[in-house]
Amino acid sequence: MCKNKKIQILEFEINNNYYALKIEEVKEIVVDVEKQEIINSFNFINGIFKYRDEVYTALDMELIFRGESIYEKEVYLLTYNEKNINIALRLNKINLIREVDETQIEVPDLIESASDHLFVEGIVNLKEDHLIQIININKLIEFIESLKNITIKENGGEKNVEKCKN
Repeated sequence: MCKNKKIQILEFEINNNYYALKIEEVKEIVVDVEKQEIINSFNFINGIFKYRDEVYTALDMELIFRGESIYEKEVYLLTYNEKNINIALRLNKINLIREVDETQIEVPDLIESASDHLFVEGIVNLKEDHLIQIININKLIEFIESLKNITIKENGGEKNVEKCKN
């Protein structure tokens, strides 16, 4: 008898919808950081801040998901990602850490066929309660890069942003 693999997800809420990151993609949760604005940037780039001697770019998830940016208390998820860049997701409400069976993660047909263009990798269907969309942080970074046709790459510990030419 095989046991189903369990994964832990960190659930959060944006505009009355539920989302999650896999717990292995979360470095730390921090609150009330002192940020600096970045001039002439996308509206969803909330600014930059220094935490434990590293500089993070804060992304406003409410604005990325086309909502209003109204925060009672700013919470930041510091994330791990394939490009090893310091990204912090600005959120309003973190709900809980939840353990789910991999079998509970569904990939609807439309998401599977459009997966190259979406940053949702699956849906947890809590039948008695609500749906949770699991975000792939690496796909989110690819989405942001596609907005202005830029590529973020690591270069010997330094991060560079290159403008791509068509």
